[in-house]
Amino acid sequence: MTEQLILSDGEEEEEEGKEEERVPVGRSWHTMVKIDNAHLFLYGGLSDQNEALGDAWLLDTASFRWTRIKSSFETRLWHSATTSGHSNSPIYIIGGSVSNIYFHQPKFPRHALKISLSPESLQKYIYKYKIV
Repeated sequence: MTEQLILSDGEEEEEEGKEEERVPVGRSWHTMVKIDNAHLFLYGGLSDQNEALGDAWLLDTASFRWTRIKSSFETRLWHSATTSGHSNSPIYIIGGSVSNIYFHQPKFPRHALKISLSPESLQKYIYKYKIV
């Protein structure tokens, strides 16, 4: 399993020479999971231009404001995602394909993803790395 820690401060940055997208492109074969009572996490899928996607977005359900999460995720579609729905719980991305199976020979991911949107608590960190 590949682990990635993504810390988002909610501020959007613009890449040099490229205006940051404000909302995700239209898509299918993606996943969207509840992070907590105020946020949904959107990952991957197939764009309306038949392009495999590996982008990640956070939707604030109170303001309906999208925030793109800067990441280096591989493209993934036809996958599953789950989380416990409690604050600070990781998101697990499992299975799927990394390419559009209708137009290419299917390629499948070799690992699951564990995505954390906030750092582990100090207690969990100490337990995990046996620091005492």
